[in-house]
Amino acid sequence: MLPQPTAVNADSFDILVYDRVALSHQKVTATHTNHRNVLPTWSTDQRWLTFISDRNGLNVWDLHGMPVTGGVINTAQASLVRLSNTGGELASGTLGSGTFSGPLMEWNPVAPTLAVLAKDGVFYLIATTPGGPSNQIDVGTFASGQPVDLAWSPDGSLLALSTGAEVLTLTTGGSPTSRVKRNGDTFNDVAWSPDGAWLVYRVLRGSSTWLEVYDLDGSTIAAPIPITEARPASGPLFSLGSYRDVMSVSPVWGTAGVLYYPAFPLLNPVTVGIFSVDVSGLTP
Repeated sequence: MLPQPTAVNADSFDILVYDRVALSHQKVTATHTNHRNVLPTWSTDQRWLTFISDRNGLNVWDLHGMPVTGGVINTAQASLVRLSNTGGELASGTLGSGTFSGPLMEWNPVAPTLAVLAKDGVFYLIATTPGGPSNQIDVGTFASGQPVDLAWSPDGSLLALSTGAEVLTLTTGGSPTSRVKRNGDTFNDVAWSPDGAWLVYRVLRGSSTWLEVYDLDGSTIAAPIPITEARPASGPLFSLGSYRDVMSVSPVWGTAGVLYYPAFPLLNPVTVGIFSVDVSGLTP
């Protein structure tokens, strides 16, 4: 699904879905009087096709949803439901101008709850039901800064986030717990182990960067430890930071305790590529 500009107005975007069986697409917001709809996602329970919408053309952006029943989308404008109430702060800027900026957001893999960072810095947990909005928790702002990464645990019980200065977890009720925070270090690219017992994240200290693992209950590892060698954080042509702006460099857990991660700095020798590290044998 991609926001699709119309030929009439460069500031006009609609939502399309593609049928992989019929090999055809449908502009599901075509009959709407509003055509400022972007960033489509499916809710976890597949009951909603959601997107960020400015319904009045005044740059007031909130989450809206089209009901989905049996895989069929109700495209009627009258059936559209506003799923968030953030005061229109989920996005900022103007479509088609190069200034538009959408929210950081991630659906819970188990429950239909969306974690979303509004553009005014307020963090929300927005839960839905088949009939519409269920609950919106205003988590507020974090003292260590705005979240830059979001990752739900495999069982959906915790949301991990990094603010750059800190790694935290949130319960589904919005209660935060600080996990890692050290003066002078920056944290990004948070990921969970398949069993939800460990967090892995990237550390930036000075001109070096590495991956580190944190044991949530401390039963195996008493304190965070590095699991990769330190690599230069930047190169003469591209930096790890600039690549991170346009593509994911978050590590991904495979099977049998193997972690895969990309490294992009262009140095001599060239170290660009996908790497792996076996963390199954970690001991205190």
